[in-house]
Amino acid sequence: MRPRIVLIAALVVSSIALVGCSGTQSGAPTASTASTTSPTVTSTTTTTTEDTTSTSKEPQQGDNLLSISKVGESTAKRVNESNREIFSELNESQQRVFLNSYNCSCNAEQDVFEFHDKGRTKYVKYNEEWYYLRVAIV
Repeated sequence: MRPRIVLIAALVVSSIALVGCSGTQSGAPTASTASTTSPTVTSTTTTTTEDTTSTSKEPQQGDNLLSISKVGESTAKRVNESNREIFSELNESQQRVFLNSYNCSCNAEQDVFEFHDKGRTKYVKYNEEWYYLRVAIV
């Protein structure tokens, strides 16, 4: 008796799934589904500049990645002063890499902050907030 119930339940479920897949939606819109607005055309222009960061390609072995995360002032103040910087004190390429990671909230590929540099800046104060700079190597 149980196998019949299982078989009937499977048939009911599959017929419901098939009914959900069928309908009037096909490749061409019908009068009730056709859009009354004109299509929007978008064009983009790309300007290429030499940059020390990249987020568009997959990282290769040996690449340095930078990510930042907000931390409290007490956390930043616990480390040696040589490992903390104010954003305006960073050099131009360090600022660019920091902002790239800050704006994309991602791991930015870069070659400014080195993974093996023990004396590198680890905390940056930007817009009155402290951020921890995490450097990872692939």
